[in-house]
Amino acid sequence: MTWELVPGSGESASAKSRGPWWGLLIVGGIAAVAGIGLMTWPWVTAKWLLSILLGAALIANGLAMVLRRGTRSSGATNAVGVLLMIAGVVMIVFAETAVALLVSFMGVAFTMLGVLWLAIVWGSSMRERVALWIPPILIILAGLAAWIWPQTATSFLAVLIGFFTLVLGGILIWSGFALRKFTLTTEG
Repeated sequence: MTWELVPGSGESASAKSRGPWWGLLIVGGIAAVAGIGLMTWPWVTAKWLLSILLGAALIANGLAMVLRRGTRSSGATNAVGVLLMIAGVVMIVFAETAVALLVSFMGVAFTMLGVLWLAIVWGSSMRERVALWIPPILIILAGLAAWIWPQTATSFLAVLIGFFTLVLGGILIWSGFALRKFTLTTEG
């Protein structure tokens, strides 16, 4: 008897139970194209992609709150769910304004985090170490840059997300081919 974390996932599992290898290729290809798009046209795709992803997440969370089963949902829970769905739709419809507000919020959050970190370093017994002052100062500068140049901050964020999305797409494509090779060797 063998112990498996996921039943049917061990050596005895058939190749067909591992799922279609081409699904990884499709998802990896879409992720790679999205990553290339974000890195090539960050000023165009960033607003669109960020607003779609965050808007869809808000709508999904709102739906989950309204449609949850097995627990008594209060009127307040349903109201918050509806508000989340409305916020998601607004974020998708008014993408430019929503992303501008998001970048401004990130600027405020970075600045506050940097100031808090500076206060912690100042109050610590190791405030003489210069290396402890560098990260909070850089975080404050990043927050101020997001306030002063929101378009540049959005583009930088889009390029960074695009790079990681491209890498993820490559990993998924490689995994799809590896799964295909494994499927062919176990079937034959």
